[in-house]
Parts: sequence; C-alpha cells; structure tokens
Amino acid sequence: MTEENRQPPSESGSSPEVSGPSAEYICRVVAGYSAAQALALNRETGIDRRAFCQESLDGLKTPQLQEMIRNVAAFWETDQAKTVEANFVANGQVGETTILIADEGLRADLAGIVRAGTSDVLDTAYANRLKALIGEADAKINISRAIDQDASEIRRVRDFFAHERRAAASSGIIFSGKVRSLFESDFGQQAKLGRSHLTQIMAAACQANRNYAAKRESGVSAELAISKAVAEEVSELDEASRGTLRYGTAEEDAMGGDVVYERNGWIFFIDAKSSKPRGKGPNEKYETEAAIRKNHGRDYKFTVWPPEQAEISEDFKIEGDEFKQTVRDLLDEANRLSEHTRKRIARVPTRAIRNGH
Repeated sequence: MTEENRQPPSESGSSPEVSGPSAEYICRVVAGYSAAQALALNRETGIDRRAFCQESLDGLKTPQLQEMIRNVAAFWETDQAKTVEANFVANGQVGETTILIADEGLRADLAGIVRAGTSDVLDTAYANRLKALIGEADAKINISRAIDQDASEIRRVRDFFAHERRAAASSGIIFSGKVRSLFESDFGQQAKLGRSHLTQIMAAACQANRNYAAKRESGVSAELAISKAVAEEVSELDEASRGTLRYGTAEEDAMGGDVVYERNGWIFFIDAKSSKPRGKGPNEKYETEAAIRKNHGRDYKFTVWPPEQAEISEDFKIEGDEFKQTVRDLLDEANRLSEHTRKRIARVPTRAIRNGH
C-alpha cells in the first residue's frame, strides 16, 4: 500500500474511493500465491507444505526445526522464489493465471504477507521451544542459588536463549502488522475485508497451518477492534486535549505497546488482549502498570481486553456499552495521570490509527 493509503481519514471520516476486487477474490489470490510459493519451495528444498502443519512441527527435534528455518530463509533468495514473486508483483500473474488486481503496490503487500506468515509459523515454533529451555535454565539457576553454586555459565546460556527468543518473536509482530495494514488500508475498507477474510488470509499465508493461524487471527482481531474502539472515544474528546493515537513501532509492540496514546507529553502503551489474562478478577476491566527501569519507552501501560461474553464482530467491533465504558475509564485515567506533570517527548513518526467512522 502506498503512503497515501496509510494516512488517517479526513475529519469528516470519509476515505478516498478505491475501486478493486472483492474481499473473497483477495482471499483466493493470497491462497493461490501462497500455494505457488509452496510448490517452488518443494522443488528447491524438498520441503513439503505438510511440513508446516502443527503436528509435523511439533514432531521435529529442535536442530531439525532450526535447519528448516534456515532452508526456508535461504529459499526466499533463490531464483525460484524471486521468479514466482516477480511474476506476481510485476506481471500480475500466478502461474498462467492473470490476477485482476491492478495496483502493483497492493500485489507487493500481499506477497509480503505470505512471506511473513510463512516465516512466522516456523519462528514461533522455535520461540516456543526456547521458552521451555529458558524455563529449564531458570530452574537450574534457582537450584544453584539454593546450594550456593556458581551459575554464571547457566545464566550466559539462558541469556542467549532469551536473545534468540526475542528475535524469533519479532516475526509475529511483522506478520501481524502487515495483515493489519492491509485491513485498515483504503483498499481494505473499500473491499470490506472482515474477520472471516482475516482468518482465510492468515491461514493461507501460514501455509495452511490453520491451528496456528487461528491463534494469530484472534490476536490481530483484538488489536483491530480495541484500537478502533479507543480511536472512536479519543475522537470525541476536545481537540486541544485529546492527544494522539498511533500503532506502536516494532520495538514498542514487543514491550506491550500494540497501540500508543500520547497525551500532555506522556506515553501510554495499550496492550490489546483477545481475552482476560489469567488471575484477573471478575470485576477487573483493564490493568494499569507504571513504568520501571527508564520507562521502557513509556510512562504507563494499560492492558485491556473485551468483556467475557462480548464477541468481536465481522467488522471488528466489540458490541455493547460495557466495553465503551471501559475505554472511557481508561482514557479518564490517562488524563488524570498525565495532568500531574507535563513534559516534552520526541515524537515517533508512525501511521495514525483510523478513527473508525
């Protein structure tokens, strides 16, 4: 999508008219392109698409999974992969089939979603392995501390695992961001891309690993729905004091800043969850956490989730007055906290969130 398509709508809430194919057609195109790259991957490396299913990934030993990750990463630089991509992006074709999408930039975005989703499936599987290894290392460190034994080598290994896990987890942030951008673009709005299409596109991009795609889809749906709800409430505030709302950068997202709200020089991260985190009481609607250790790039973090009985609709809305009131309470608290002290901060030039109108 071009930079023009990444801008927020005008004050009237209208977006430029964008003509193009239907949402269902886009789903078929993504599925076709993903299958074409899967065939090329099989020819180049011998990796079958069935290797991406969750059962197959779970059955791999960690060195085998690492090798698969390396082979798939190397595949994207081969002539086979580049030819399939160029044929799709530059020529508008998947194999011998001509794609009815005139916008080359949009075709490039769709190709990027498939590549990101393919990588994310593998990287997340690896990140989950590393999480288990980190837990084992922590247990050994605690035992060493209890018997007054040097654990410096275990800590070094544990820190390596943690570094590797952060790098692997970044694939999910990239994949989610690309999909979210498509759905919030002028094209996505015009084509009426909804939650059912999100499921199809993410499953295709994840090389038909539907179990993993369903988990990732629930997170992206929550981000889209919660950010839309917050944007709508922010737009109702006085212009002089409403502050700014944007999606977090990749670094901010990794620290819980799916959405970043800036007001009176204060930075509030909003961590959008698809369901109530464990340990939260029945009357808790969101959680406020103050920053520690040089702010972590923000002053406060709000963790927020939909009500237990609320569904995220096809057009990414959380119906009912309960969640609207939760968002109002959250913004009131942000206002109260930011009024204590006003300060200057460096602005981060990133895409603003649509106001949902």
